[in-house]
Amino acid sequence: MSYYYTIQEIDDLLEISSRIQAESPYVVCILGPDKLQKAANGVGPDSFPSIVRRTLSILLPYADVATMIHDAEFEYIKDASKAAWEGANLRFYRNCLKRVKDLYGWYDPRRYINNKRAAADYALLGGDICWDAWLSAKKRYA
Repeated sequence: MSYYYTIQEIDDLLEISSRIQAESPYVVCILGPDKLQKAANGVGPDSFPSIVRRTLSILLPYADVATMIHDAEFEYIKDASKAAWEGANLRFYRNCLKRVKDLYGWYDPRRYINNKRAAADYALLGGDICWDAWLSAKKRYA
């Protein structure tokens, strides 16, 4: 089977996640690289073609760690409640902000531009399409 990330790339994301102290539910924290590799598919929902997810991942470099964790939450968190979904989305946003800070110094305009982009990404996650994707994932992975 072909995966979006190699095991080495997952290991690299795990190292970055640790360094920036990314937020993650315990269930996701105890997953091995192989399970994270299975869940992580880049930026965007499963329904997007791979080329679109690859393009978004390149355009949103600050979302790499946040997306890996968010994807794992979609696949491995069994709670289908609105509160669990909102928590996953808020963690995504906060992890994006941590990664922006990691990538760009306070003096770099990209830091402030990407903080605004992360806020827009967070707003998109709150929409009906993303809620439907959450519910669909809970049914698919149950």
